[in-house]
Amino acid sequence: TSGEVEIRPAKPGDGKMLWGLAEDYLASQVELGAPDQRKILAVCMKYGIEHDEAVLVAEDDELLVGFVAWTHLPDAADGEVVAAGTYVAPDYRERGISNALRAAAKDRCREKGYQFVSGTVLTENHAGVQAVASSGGKIVGYIVRYDL
Repeated sequence: TSGEVEIRPAKPGDGKMLWGLAEDYLASQVELGAPDQRKILAVCMKYGIEHDEAVLVAEDDELLVGFVAWTHLPDAADGEVVAAGTYVAPDYRERGISNALRAAAKDRCREKGYQFVSGTVLTENHAGVQAVASSGGKIVGYIVRYDL
């Protein structure tokens, strides 16, 4: 690792490497008890890249090491952005990269005139809860799940 991590918009050519990170993210979430969110993450990433939304990557010497996918989808409430995920590869954690990704995503969303970002963080995801709090996010409620 070079130590110089760049935050930039994701682009179509990032697809394979970006989806590799997304698969790692999804696996980590399922391990914590989340349902498989593959479809919504794929929709948010694809739409976000095509429409210049806040789908950003962290890159170290041409290696993608993290992403944030915050997208205003066509059927979302006015001003609402869906936070589909933020992930940093294990070897790159504890360097402030997730906060840098979220800060850049917030800037992009403000530029587009959006008013709020909504998403979920699992209570068992202690690092995620801490990252949300340290980047200015608020936990405003609970998500209820009924297993059928």
